[in-house]
Amino acid sequence: MRRFLLIFLIVSLSVTCPAAVLDSFNTGFFIGGLSYDPNLDQLWVLPLMSVDALHRYNKDGTLDQTFNVPGGLGGNEWDLDFLSEDLTIGSNLAPAGSLLFNNSNPSPDIVFALDPLNGSTITSVNLDITNNNVGGLSYHQDRNTFFSVNWGNSTIFEHDPSNGDILSSFSLAVSGQAGFSTNMSDVEVNAANGHIYVVSDTQSRIREFTADGVFVQDIELASFGITGGSSNNSMSGMAFDDEEGQIWISTRGGDVILLDGFPAIETEVEVPIPEPSSMLLLAIALVSCKTIRFLL
Repeated sequence: MRRFLLIFLIVSLSVTCPAAVLDSFNTGFFIGGLSYDPNLDQLWVLPLMSVDALHRYNKDGTLDQTFNVPGGLGGNEWDLDFLSEDLTIGSNLAPAGSLLFNNSNPSPDIVFALDPLNGSTITSVNLDITNNNVGGLSYHQDRNTFFSVNWGNSTIFEHDPSNGDILSSFSLAVSGQAGFSTNMSDVEVNAANGHIYVVSDTQSRIREFTADGVFVQDIELASFGITGGSSNNSMSGMAFDDEEGQIWISTRGGDVILLDGFPAIETEVEVPIPEPSSMLLLAIALVSCKTIRFLL
């Protein structure tokens, strides 16, 4: 009787693919803020300047619903994000799935947690910034903090959600790299790697940092028709779909563009692989742009 010794080995393969445009639609108005709702699989859009309404879109570009916003608008200093977990904001608990709305029209700047089904306010906190220059805001689930971008001085601030206090900060200027001034801007946290991504309508690229402010890279988007110079084709907002490794980009001119090729939360698949089919599955992994765990 012949005996076989089976050895099982877990191999983790991570693949990064170049960005590609997957889809797009136009809202018909200038865009000042953008967020992706992973629970409803929909997009939230804020018109630029004086339209006091949140717009909720299906991903095919059809308008689903609008809500009035708290605090009033009137500028371009606002942004949206979603809570991935329960969080104390101010003195009250906001449940996972709450819509975060940063409004810098009042002074000091205010972050509201809203019910995404009806737009009602759950809780709020004042940020320790009084110059009305917060152009973007995002929640970091690993650090349980807010990150904001101040377009007045091109600086990223980290805040305590319970009281709005500034915990840390770093400049978007990087020695040896091209300048990165901000005007109409946005900041997003990628849940897959915890990094901070920043866009501005003055730039044709996304600037990436670690959460501690260490520069990682610039991601150039000029080949996809994105321009700087505060034109209609310049970026005004962004939102990650962390599960899919995709990012939605909004432009001042009203376009909402879906790009692929960004870090995604790992997809783990354990598969016994007999030879020679392992090479075929390896090829599938390379095409999928996901992290796949093989059981060999």
